[in-house]
Amino acid sequence: MKGLIPKLLLALLCALPALAWAQAPADANLIQKADVLRTYRRVKLDMEEKARNVKGMRGVKEADVEAFEAQYNKLRKDFNQFVQGFGAEVRHANGAPLNLCELSRGQLYDFMKLYHAYEEQFLVRYEEIIGTRERPLIEAGFADNVMACNPRSAIVDVTTYRNQYEPELTVATWSRL
Repeated sequence: MKGLIPKLLLALLCALPALAWAQAPADANLIQKADVLRTYRRVKLDMEEKARNVKGMRGVKEADVEAFEAQYNKLRKDFNQFVQGFGAEVRHANGAPLNLCELSRGQLYDFMKLYHAYEEQFLVRYEEIIGTRERPLIEAGFADNVMACNPRSAIVDVTTYRNQYEPELTVATWSRL
């Protein structure tokens, strides 16, 4: 009897994620299913964190912070334009299932341009200010994985997208960091 309670608790803990997933709406894991959006979100969060670091640093030249802010704002606009393109796809689908593999393949070129701008301009300036070398956020086979995607689709409600995903994917302004 003593061993039964821990086993029941363990079984319950193992079952909770599956139960929560089963009751979630169809679009709840959209970002996790769309490879490009998932990676986009990771880069976006990293970019905002690095901007907060520089913004809050002491002993950094004002000119360096201003140049970094300008670089952040330029890249922020490009990232947000990318998100607007995804929003247009959601509005165009208007409740019809989105093929996430096709969507990711279509976004890959534009996203890689964004990522290279992030890595070659923004990250380089960050490393100059901080004095460290950062690791790349994208794995070597990322583009191949996107192109070889197993077909997945999801229905994305336009209202849910506007209220939940769009704010989450939009890059914050410098003043809101």
